[in-house]
Amino acid sequence: MRAQFKISNAKKAVSEFRKLCTDEKLNIELMLYYVEMGVDFTNTYGDIDEGFYHSVASMFYSVVNAINEQKDSKIYEDLQDRLSAVVDDSDGIGWGFHEEICDIYYQIQWLDLENDEEEE
Repeated sequence: MRAQFKISNAKKAVSEFRKLCTDEKLNIELMLYYVEMGVDFTNTYGDIDEGFYHSVASMFYSVVNAINEQKDSKIYEDLQDRLSAVVDDSDGIGWGFHEEICDIYYQIQWLDLENDEEEE
């Protein structure tokens, strides 16, 4: 059976949800879920295309920006395992996708706080 999947439909659903929901944590969680499913889809079905990876990486960038806009690290702390798993699970995916995901991940401002606490 051949499944029809259009990432544009998933991205549209996220956009519509953002218009309706004022809870930023829920918006971030849905965007992160989009990214997780993009990575999972690739790991399940194999290499996709550059446009697909650009869309997923762009959404991950939105996740990181939204987390960085928070006044405290609570949302980051709640999602840190999932964020780290995206990096780990994207390892081996082509088109420079894994490297881009890593670059975006290391823009999380709360990572510096975590590293500072480990040094003390």
